[in-house]
Amino acid sequence: MYKITFPITSLVIFLLCIFLILPNLLEGNGRIEKYKILKDKNHLINYGFFPEYPSIGPLHIAASIQNPSNMEYLNAKVVITINGPNLNEKNSAKKSLNSKVFYEYNTVLKNTGIHDIKITIESQIGKTEILEKIDVKKSTNILNSFIIFIVFLFIFIPILIFMRKYIKLQEIKNEN
Repeated sequence: MYKITFPITSLVIFLLCIFLILPNLLEGNGRIEKYKILKDKNHLINYGFFPEYPSIGPLHIAASIQNPSNMEYLNAKVVITINGPNLNEKNSAKKSLNSKVFYEYNTVLKNTGIHDIKITIESQIGKTEILEKIDVKKSTNILNSFIIFIVFLFIFIPILIFMRKYIKLQEIKNEN
């Protein structure tokens, strides 16, 4: 019994450590729930951030650009500039692999405080700039990690029960 219990216990402890450390290392994943809309004479832009209330760690920015007159999606050059405490980035957003109508950008925010984000969109019909201020706060990932761990247990415990019953059946067969 010890031969089986020790590896399983070690696995559970290892996975618990991974769940506590991993959220700080994850990149933005694009699950933006709330988009802002900006319409000017040149563009209709839907843009958003994930997480919606940024904290230290990954930040994902996504935007779609349309022609306001015919609602056609446009090819554009999208440049994102982020200035904040000990941070000064200026990079081009890339087209999303999941949806070619979205431009995406991922970064990691390392410090708390006010960060200025400027999204510059330049297409064949004009240029638009979006200015946003975000207040980056210290994150608490304990609740998220706990939820992930509980879900994992709901998946893992039935597997453990099955393994124990299977091992007992094998032991009974070996005795006979």
